Amino acid sequence: GKYASEILEQNWVSAQESLRTLQESIDNVTMGTQIYQSEGAQLQARAWLMHWSLFVYFFYKDEDEFMYDGLDKLIDSWLPDMYKTHQEKEHRQWKYLRVVQSLCPHLLRYICAAVIIGSEESGKRQSGQESGHIRIKQRFKDLSRLIDNESRYYKDPITEFLQLLLSDCDFDGAHAKLRECELVIHND
Repeated sequence: GKYASEILEQNWVSAQESLRTLQESIDNVTMGTQIYQSEGAQLQARAWLMHWSLFVYFFYKDEDEFMYDGLDKLIDSWLPDMYKTHQEKEHRQWKYLRVVQSLCPHLLRYICAAVIIGSEESGKRQSGQESGHIRIKQRFKDLSRLIDNESRYYKDPITEFLQLLLSDCDFDGAHAKLRECELVIHND
């Protein structure tokens, strides 16, 4: 209730803190406790949290008024490194990806949007050993692989546009798909 209230009041900083607390409470619960009687119930809780968190991720701004911090947090939470080994796949990102794959494939559209919108600004603000361009390139590789894996189960104009552009290198097809993307983005 507190989290929903913070979202409705557009108190993004508090909502971001509540989101982090809810993620930890969902992810750190062991099976068989009174909160979640099954893995399915825990998966459902993650699904609800992911839907509510879209508001926070897309509207959250840091102190410098960069909305891209929220988008970076969405990507960091939901888009795993698709090239990791099986032992590394228990990370939180994989738990949220399982929700997208099994319950909410339509959330793939928002992962795509976050990567596209957030990439330029994220790259400009990166420092340290991993340059922004390398990070952006890796995100697009991961996204391309995810879209290819999920294309049998879910398609919309945005995911099809990215598949045409990144995987198929069909620039004419991607250009044609942009018109459909405009309609979807306008309606969202």
